[in-house]
Amino acid sequence: RLRVLADVSFLCGKMNDVNTYYKKALNCKENKKLPYLDARLKMSSNEKLFAEGRQAQEYFEKAQTLEENKEWEEALSLYEKSFQCDPTHYIAANNAGAIYLNQKKDFRQALKYFRSSQELCPLPMTAYNIGLCQELLKKDQQ
Repeated sequence: RLRVLADVSFLCGKMNDVNTYYKKALNCKENKKLPYLDARLKMSSNEKLFAEGRQAQEYFEKAQTLEENKEWEEALSLYEKSFQCDPTHYIAANNAGAIYLNQKKDFRQALKYFRSSQELCPLPMTAYNIGLCQELLKKDQQ
């Protein structure tokens, strides 16, 4: 719950609330396994990093719209830009990986982004995508 409150506060641009909620979230047992929380806490303690994170969210939102319109190249570019601005944005990394996997058939790049996403926030979907990329890379080598 605290992590979600921090994320919502981040989306609303409330830096002090973000910092408070992430600190509290890190004290919860279930959140200890989420490496992105430490990085987000640091981001919420620094105005420049926080502003970069907010810019990354704008890129992410534009990328989602482009992806919905099947404008893959533009969406990919903005997902990558989002992840560069905010290296804790595991969803941007995942979405970039999905475009590399499904649209560009570049399994190495997809794997790179899925691994980055998984390191920040381990999710079953991302683990599946990593396994899928590994299998497809093996097939390509045969």
